[in-house]
Amino acid sequence: MRGFKYRYRSGQGSGYRESGTAVTQIDKVFTGLGQLSSRYHHHFHHASEDTEEGIRLYTYEQIPVFLKDNPYITDGYRAYLPSRLCLKSLFILSNESVNIWSHLLGFLLFFSLGIYDMMLVLPSVNASREDFVICSICLFCFQVCMLCSVGYHLFCCHRSEKTSRRWMALDYAGISIGILGCYVSGVFYAFYCNNYWRQVYLITVLAMILAVFFAQIHPSYLTQQWHRLRSVIFCSVSGYGIIPTIHWIWLNGGLGASIVQEFAPRVIVMYMIAASAFLFYISKVPERYFPGQLNYLGSSHQLWHILAVVMLYWWHQSTVHIMQYRHSQPCPASRWKKGVTYRLPRVKFLGMPSSLAGDVSYREAVSSGTRLSLSTYVQSEVTRLVARYTPLRTFSLDPLAESVPALHFGQTGDGSPFLLMEPIVSPSLSFHILIHTEPWELAESDAE
Repeated sequence: MRGFKYRYRSGQGSGYRESGTAVTQIDKVFTGLGQLSSRYHHHFHHASEDTEEGIRLYTYEQIPVFLKDNPYITDGYRAYLPSRLCLKSLFILSNESVNIWSHLLGFLLFFSLGIYDMMLVLPSVNASREDFVICSICLFCFQVCMLCSVGYHLFCCHRSEKTSRRWMALDYAGISIGILGCYVSGVFYAFYCNNYWRQVYLITVLAMILAVFFAQIHPSYLTQQWHRLRSVIFCSVSGYGIIPTIHWIWLNGGLGASIVQEFAPRVIVMYMIAASAFLFYISKVPERYFPGQLNYLGSSHQLWHILAVVMLYWWHQSTVHIMQYRHSQPCPASRWKKGVTYRLPRVKFLGMPSSLAGDVSYREAVSSGTRLSLSTYVQSEVTRLVARYTPLRTFSLDPLAESVPALHFGQTGDGSPFLLMEPIVSPSLSFHILIHTEPWELAESDAE
């Protein structure tokens, strides 16, 4: 500064201007350092100030590293909060507000649907106990998925990174449970008439979901380095559904089958919604092209959340639709046709179902080989047993005639065909209850 001062006194006017420029530059440097210092002081002490001043929002540069996921969302971040203020932040506007409320409302939606289904929809179609169980599992999984997501987006701003990571793990677990709910209902009704493949696919899906849960135990699972691997894992688990879908189409006779044309488009729509949601999630579009302008509304993660609710709701409606279809259209009985009279040649009387054989009179009748006089009550009991008794292949009521004038076709719980007289003309009409371990060899004759 002494040199600047000398040049000014020497009458060099340019020296005055040069001196002023240097002072201005130095002043800017120190001003910037002061602002930086103030920012970091605020950064490290804000956790204690939150309690006194309330909840404040941060820019992307101010938040801790474990919260930095999307650089195109530049403002509106919550950070350094204790649990109490995390809960309080539910009612302030931040860049997580849409994420939180979309799935909180989604939880209320599926909870309401559960009550509606149990009280109105299922009783209206005379749903079985299995229908109630499947519907309950499906909606429970959807509700858990929604609540886990709400919990993470509410508590991700916790001042403890460990706590934030735990909520993230719970969020991923909720996604797995939501996928499980889709599979349980879809596989159950798609393979409603084939008990073997239904069990195979349900066990396979359950094993995959458990494998994902175990993968989350790995210390690196939640790190940024495993971000792409996590996406691959969830895409694989979701995409696996294409395999049972193709198998189901083949078992039902191809794309021309009526049931395939009825429900395959619903599966396609669900996958299209899921794919769209995932593309928004990984591409960070549209905020990638409008950085800083979609901080509070319209970001990719918000679109992912909304589409997730739409997808689960669509699948719930599809499940209800196929459940109603299954109750209105019984499973086809292999080679048999409705309205055709069949002769039953040389069928072997093998015994009674164990539940019927438990009655003393039935046991005596079976051991003596005599005919059984079935009342209307016994007829209804046999019909009920046919629906749930699965270890043996087929059931039928045989009026001990060479030809059977009227037959009702259906299937047992494991998908095997059975025959029932329809209607029972007289409650005192004698029947044998025939249980076959081999497929029927039926001779078709003209209907009378």
